Amino acid sequence: MRRLLVAVTMLLVAGTTAACGAPDDASKEDFCDAIHGLDKAGDDFDENKDAFEELASTGTPEGISDDGREGFEILVDLADEAESTKDAKKAADDLSSDEEKKVEAFGKYVGETCAA
Repeated sequence: MRRLLVAVTMLLVAGTTAACGAPDDASKEDFCDAIHGLDKAGDDFDENKDAFEELASTGTPEGISDDGREGFEILVDLADEAESTKDAKKAADDLSSDEEKKVEAFGKYVGETCAA
């Protein structure tokens, strides 16, 4: 879970296109490859930005729950709006409890689907 929280922070920091239009029919293999790309990116902002753009363009598999998909969309939207690490952290702190549950559902899906 700690790796997911690090990835979530990097997602928020990276900034990219909004969730609107992100594919919802990705293969699990492509999705997990994109998730693992976030792990490989380390702390480098540009590498994380590239890795998150790959995740956003890959989208999510069909089997993800509605809450998990909404959690993905929340993160993508927050990343799109963040202009700095400080903005990203504030946006994450300002999530409603409902939004937090959806982000957690996304994290749970990632853990169950892409456990390496």
